[in-house]
Amino acid sequence: MLRRLALLAQKVLHSVQTDGVAGTIRKIRASSSDAPQPVRDFDAARGVDTDGNIPLWKLKVDSANAADGVRYQPMQQDWLEESVRTLGLDVSRFDFVDLGCGKGRAVIIAAEMGFASSTGVEFAQELAETAQTNLDILKLKNSRIVHGDAAAYDFPTGDLMVYMNNPFGESVMRPVIAKLAQAIAARPDRTVTVVYHHAYCPAPIDEVAALRRAGESKTSDLAPIILWTNK
Repeated sequence: MLRRLALLAQKVLHSVQTDGVAGTIRKIRASSSDAPQPVRDFDAARGVDTDGNIPLWKLKVDSANAADGVRYQPMQQDWLEESVRTLGLDVSRFDFVDLGCGKGRAVIIAAEMGFASSTGVEFAQELAETAQTNLDILKLKNSRIVHGDAAAYDFPTGDLMVYMNNPFGESVMRPVIAKLAQAIAARPDRTVTVVYHHAYCPAPIDEVAALRRAGESKTSDLAPIILWTNK
């Protein structure tokens, strides 16, 4: 309990230092807003567990970046489906990577949509274990969960969609996107797309010369969905 309270205090202090008081208040408002999401129907139809809004301080996180993480909140299925339609992708050619995958809902959806592979990266141990259990229940092919820090993850080398549902703040976003920019530079011939739901810190992605914005829409009054591509 003391460890969790310490993490909560660390997160608040980190947010005030990086985002200011006003920015911290906006984050608190966002984390306390529960948009209607048909998660229970999704879970019931598949026999999995992707429900619940879980503060990060309640979870076991062994990472120096814990203070910059965001609570678990499941995404809506149509968000990803609409993003794919907007980008006009043949998903069978693309590897899908969800950074901060939580219980793996987006990984499941991507697998069902027919992506060549679907991977979730999650640094909270309990969430990663639940996500892996969900994949085991569904026996999804070419799907996996990586328990680790997104800033240390090495991206696949083929055509790629990177997905994020407000998983972390700018201090983690910058090293993550720096690694992505290096991966694009190493294979500029391939197609790389980024889908960022509840996009609170898009600046590091906008600064990548190889990526351009390919679409934007609102999921709520708080933050947009933004899409990028290198093609």
